Amino acid sequence: MNLGDVIRQVQRLFGDSFEVQIEVGDIKDWANEAIMQVVRQAETAQAEFQATYGPTTDGVTLPTQFIGEKRVTFDGVPLERVTINELDDIGVLPSDIAGSPCKFYVWGDKIYLWPLPATSVTNGLKVWYVQAPARIDDPNVPLPLPVVFHMDVVRMCMVRARELNEDYEQARVLKQEVDANLGAVRHDQENRMRETFPVVRDDPADWWG
Repeated sequence: MNLGDVIRQVQRLFGDSFEVQIEVGDIKDWANEAIMQVVRQAETAQAEFQATYGPTTDGVTLPTQFIGEKRVTFDGVPLERVTINELDDIGVLPSDIAGSPCKFYVWGDKIYLWPLPATSVTNGLKVWYVQAPARIDDPNVPLPLPVVFHMDVVRMCMVRARELNEDYEQARVLKQEVDANLGAVRHDQENRMRETFPVVRDDPADWWG
């Protein structure tokens, strides 16, 4: 489904194909708002970036379309996210691991490592993150979402259309349908994470007794 399909379906469902009450520009705004909401909740758009980080680095600016990180590593080692207040409670690291970043925090539009690395590592910082989609206005551009969410975009546009028409009960029903679908997706994601168990294998040392 492309943006034009969304516009056509919303106009037909609302019964306003000639933009008497709802303009095409309104539907484009609603569709982009809906796409952003789906991406934020279902985390369907993902990206990654790398950056050099050294002992004098004053944080690294995050990508403009950054929503939230999923994984952060330095020189291949996963880092733990903390807040600035939590760092105050940590104190000084033992000397044997000082200079090896083990934590990170986000402040403003930058990501910082703690403690600072002893030496600079080219592209040592790697961030996997959820990425905000770019706005689309061309009707021929496909929706930047998996097919399972396409009708949710139509429904979310219809929620706005019904609210504009002061049909709040129908808007509520449509919103419940969308929330149920996104909730089911989050449930599936959480279950897949919980159902991933390490495989327990025989100890080769036990083969020779």
